[in-house]
Amino acid sequence: MAQKRAAEPDDFSLFPFMDIVTSVVGILMLMIAAASLEQMTAGDAAVITSYEATVAKIQEEQARQAELQKLLDEKIGPSAALTRQQIDATEEEILSLTKKIEAVQAELDKLKQAQIVVPKLDPSQRETLAAMQAESKALAEQIAQLEKDLKSRKDAPPANVSILPGGSGLNFIPHFIECQDGAVVLHDLSPPKTVRTANLAADKDFLEILSKAANNVSHSVVFLIRSDGLNTYNTARKFCTDREISNGRLPVIGAGKIDLSYFTKKLESQKSSPDNDK
Repeated sequence: MAQKRAAEPDDFSLFPFMDIVTSVVGILMLMIAAASLEQMTAGDAAVITSYEATVAKIQEEQARQAELQKLLDEKIGPSAALTRQQIDATEEEILSLTKKIEAVQAELDKLKQAQIVVPKLDPSQRETLAAMQAESKALAEQIAQLEKDLKSRKDAPPANVSILPGGSGLNFIPHFIECQDGAVVLHDLSPPKTVRTANLAADKDFLEILSKAANNVSHSVVFLIRSDGLNTYNTARKFCTDREISNGRLPVIGAGKIDLSYFTKKLESQKSSPDNDK
């Protein structure tokens, strides 16, 4: 005979209980979060409200000050403000003058403390009024004489400047070119011709003189250099050096007219020689 099956105990599930606990915990967390959020929002709102109230008070105070300033300007007027500026400027001037007066007073105090010693002069060494008048008259006469001499020197024409050779004789035929400030004077021509330095390269007479000196061994260019003609000499001499033309130079002392009579006589005496153009 078969045995009876033992009765199985009833199944017991904990799921509904855990579900309830979990739900309760979730609800509590939501409540805590809501409370915290509400508290934070309330704090921020209080800060914002306080800030807005402060700004409103500041604006109200500024408006009140502007209104008071407007009323003050209307009552005082521009004349009162101008008077105040004048008063300030006057006070500054008074202060500046006070400082200057104090500085002058200090200088006066120093001068008062200084002792002025007047040296005693022997009566015999004192110059009388008559002696001073006589000396003044003599000086006036000397000045008048000097002015007269100076005027005579200015009116007198400058003396001629004679050009003489530096050696013992003349063994070449010279072509004299005077170098002045910004120009040359061709003394080969009669009357002498003045050519500006900038026009030398295109002047036919100047080029003809150079050609004559270049084609004859016995010919030479002689530059007569004035005190202000050094630059002109350097420019004119370059024409000779570029063409390998014999040249020399002589300084001219003074501002008088150049006298070439010595060379003229010497050349006239050489005209009879058959080799004068070789």
